[in-house]
Amino acid sequence: MDRFVDILKKEWSEYFRAYGISLIVWACIPVAIWITTLVFDTEVEAGTRALFIFIIMLLALMNVPSKVYGNVNLQRDGVAYSMLPATVGEKFFSMMIYCSIVTPVLCFAGCIIMDYLMFLMPFGGFNDVIILPVLGFGKEYLLMILFLLIVSAVFMFGNMVFKKRKAGKTVAWVFLVVFVLTILIRLVFGIWLSIDEITFEKFPIAPYLILAAIAFGFYFGTYRKIKTQKY
Repeated sequence: MDRFVDILKKEWSEYFRAYGISLIVWACIPVAIWITTLVFDTEVEAGTRALFIFIIMLLALMNVPSKVYGNVNLQRDGVAYSMLPATVGEKFFSMMIYCSIVTPVLCFAGCIIMDYLMFLMPFGGFNDVIILPVLGFGKEYLLMILFLLIVSAVFMFGNMVFKKRKAGKTVAWVFLVVFVLTILIRLVFGIWLSIDEITFEKFPIAPYLILAAIAFGFYFGTYRKIKTQKY
């Protein structure tokens, strides 16, 4: 346990050195949106701004693995990472905590704070406030969290697989895999399937289990890559 705490402390400072400026940039995007309301004399509703914050969190999850852990599978810098006095599991869980939990939480908190500050301004187009689902945490929010975890898991795995242009190559492969799967589904079933067309009336927890399994699969792939990485 002490060893795990030590690696968390070590990577805490490294995390902010590598990603601190990016966090500030993400948090300032609501300010940029607020400025556009002044320039174009428009209003942006709370629901639309909440969607922007969700997109910001997605972009941060795509970007953070290569920014903070981009060197762990490289020949020179990766050797130093492999020599850290920690088990593979401790390294993986530390990476997961910073990429999948710390990053979206800090991005969300920063964006919400800046959005609220812009709402308090006596001018501008933020005339309503984003209300958090404190008491109404429904299934749509669980699906959103699972989707965020999948995105994080995929890009963590891509960071361990690719040597250069990690985020860009991961995006390209995701699009390619989705495209191929869509074509295969059409060939097999003769129709285009969408999420709205798939029903789980008999097994209402099926979509949650599927998404959780996908996330777990990519997380496990990242763990295996850390364990078997050769330099």
